[in-house]
Amino acid sequence: WHHTFYNEMRVDPAERHLRTVVTSGALLSTEDRKQIATIMFGTFNANALFITNRAIAALHSSGRTTGVVVHVGFSTAVVVPVHEACVPTDSVVTLPFAGVDITNNLVNILAERGLNLTSTAEREWMDAVKKEFCYVAEDFERDLETACQDPTQIQRMLEWTNCCYGGTAPFQICDERFRCTEILFRPALHSESASATAPGPSLHQAVLDAISNTSKDLHVRLLRNVVLSGGTTELPGLANRLRSELSRLAHGGADVQVHSLGSDAAYKGALTLSAAPEFQHWWVYRDKFDSETKE
Repeated sequence: WHHTFYNEMRVDPAERHLRTVVTSGALLSTEDRKQIATIMFGTFNANALFITNRAIAALHSSGRTTGVVVHVGFSTAVVVPVHEACVPTDSVVTLPFAGVDITNNLVNILAERGLNLTSTAEREWMDAVKKEFCYVAEDFERDLETACQDPTQIQRMLEWTNCCYGGTAPFQICDERFRCTEILFRPALHSESASATAPGPSLHQAVLDAISNTSKDLHVRLLRNVVLSGGTTELPGLANRLRSELSRLAHGGADVQVHSLGSDAAYKGALTLSAAPEFQHWWVYRDKFDSETKE
């Protein structure tokens, strides 16, 4: 937080005209909320604080108060149904894979070709390669067939710098571009990644599971308002693939709409929330927090 305030945002939270919004995970406990408040008021001398669910903030950035937020970041992935800005905690589905697992999967697939990337710098480079060149196949089998029959349509040429021995060498990346991301929709492939976590539900199944845990009269509305947040959801093709998979499994030809909000959706939503007139009575001020904690 110190780095975020002073190095990234370059603000002092103790300044009188500033108020602090903290976004949290969907299953944050009351004790954790109290600890965050203690740090913000005690360590950073914040004047006012509000702690909100990351999913609610992301949803609010799109002007919605009801929907299903599919958050896939670097190390965490979670599906959170939201109804009128409230999260029914028993409907939240946590996924065992995220962006780091896609990167690890890419490293392992390339190792099959003899390209061993073991150093921290090389893995960071693979993360950059993933962001620039990898995508989610809308039809996995079709893209595999294309890669076999006419690989030039998919191939990309890269320069690999060997961090151990020095020097650079060109190499091609082909079907690895979409094979590494397939663990999102085929969790059986997850066991081949570097993560020790057992495979869980696919991304589309997790969305349907989360929706099924809500009131039945919300299902149609939630399927029309599936929103993506987090850096990993910016992978090209992910929104279209998720829409296709959900439409295939949804009952009665339900109208499925998937909206991509980007990696900064929660940040934008928090800004919007904090400026809304109806939000102002939710602020917790330092003097009130201090008086209540002393009692």
